[in-house]
Amino acid sequence: PSARRPACERVAGLSRNVGESRCPAPSQQPSTRLLQLWRRCMRAMLTKADVTTAAASAACALSEEMPGFGLSSRLPPRFTALSAAREACLAAKGGCGGITLARGRSFGAAYRLHGAGATLERSPIGESAWLKRCDGSQCSLEPGIWRSAPAAALIATEENVPGAGGCCDLCLATASCVSFNHDAGPSLCALFTRRGGERHHSSNFTAGTVIRPPTPPPPPAPPWCAQ
Repeated sequence: PSARRPACERVAGLSRNVGESRCPAPSQQPSTRLLQLWRRCMRAMLTKADVTTAAASAACALSEEMPGFGLSSRLPPRFTALSAAREACLAAKGGCGGITLARGRSFGAAYRLHGAGATLERSPIGESAWLKRCDGSQCSLEPGIWRSAPAAALIATEENVPGAGGCCDLCLATASCVSFNHDAGPSLCALFTRRGGERHHSSNFTAGTVIRPPTPPPPPAPPWCAQ
């Protein structure tokens, strides 16, 4: 393997991680051995991409509807039905970050797709948003409970959030959010940077904590260099 590694690096500029390699074409006058390595590199990259895409697509889902919110990075396609927009967004692999709905007198209801990495923001025109999530994050809920937290940990208090599920989605969409309290009475959602401490009982409240999956380990060394 050590004798083959320099050739591999010449072909693909390999760092060791399949996902970081782009398998550029060999030099203008490649040897037969270099061409074989390059073809193996390309096959491995395509196989890994297919497996990764299939796994990501199977795990992706849209959040609950979030009334009053919009998303950045709007894409051109427009749909008249949520089902069609949902199908297109989930099929777009990593190219879609969510969907928004806007209503107007001139165009009726229009569902729009938004690019990957789209950020959630309050909509000045009363849109509704659905975020696409593919990392398996979820929330642990405690119905009938609210947790106290220091004022410095408060990120924001969002109004008109109809349920604890919507509050969970807002927290998941906020990178620094760790926990939340949802008050069903006035439909308020309070987001926090740390988990609350003391538990308090109240039928209107639901406390929630974000559960994010662990970071996956790095991929193994490229197989075409080890064989």
